[in-house]
Amino acid sequence: MSPAAPCPAVSATVTTTVIPPAVADFLAESDGECVPLEVNFSHAYSGAGTCTWIIGNEPPIVECAPFVYTINEPGSFDVTLIIDAGNGCGADTLTVEDAVTAFAPPTADFTMLPEVITTLQPVGFFSNTTIGANAYSWQINEEPVSEELDLRYTFPAQIGDAYGVCLIAYASALCADTVCRTITLTDGMVLWVPNTFTPNNDNKNEGFVPITFGIDERFYRFEVYDRWGLRVFMSETPGEAWDGRMADGSDAPMDVYVWQVRVKDSYSGDRVERIGHVNLLR
Repeated sequence: MSPAAPCPAVSATVTTTVIPPAVADFLAESDGECVPLEVNFSHAYSGAGTCTWIIGNEPPIVECAPFVYTINEPGSFDVTLIIDAGNGCGADTLTVEDAVTAFAPPTADFTMLPEVITTLQPVGFFSNTTIGANAYSWQINEEPVSEELDLRYTFPAQIGDAYGVCLIAYASALCADTVCRTITLTDGMVLWVPNTFTPNNDNKNEGFVPITFGIDERFYRFEVYDRWGLRVFMSETPGEAWDGRMADGSDAPMDVYVWQVRVKDSYSGDRVERIGHVNLLR
């Protein structure tokens, strides 16, 4: 009896797929923070499972590829990413509170007094009228000068120089609005009239007179009237003050008087008339 032949060799090849464990991690990136806000969502998982996103209270989004989501309402939004590796290999969940914050865009604006800045009075007062901001930056010719709500600024008194005045208003660091205006310094007239004087022989504030610069002195007229419309003083000489006496030389009583000034701007040629009240105190 011959010995048995050896058994033939048998081999088999089995292909297996290794599924990476689910790891939920994501990026939420945007270029700003104002609504409408476009946010780029992406993650680093390389498996073939499913990816479910929950943004705020919106319906779930099933998407494993990077995508852009637009937020149209201001607020802070939690973001949840659920990655299921599939084939019973488990899932992973990541929730980030306030992952995305969007702000209503502010509206920057300001007013200016006086409306014309002159070399004789080169100080501008800028009043902030912005809506929807909580931080500010004032710039003159692109140079920051203040972060206060309002701005008082003295310009160099050079005729014809132009200055860009800008207000940047921030709802957040990446949500801002800017408004700019150009201010050009001009020659101009200054007319200022006090509201009280005290002619009581103490050598302080004895006379009542308008303060003027840049007027054509040939066209100057200053008048004062009592409460009944009687003129108690008149002068056509700039700088000549009312001393608080009536036309007959007697002391005018303590009271409120009406004044009127007519002048001519020596730069523009405009005729200007101002009327106001002054308190005479003794």
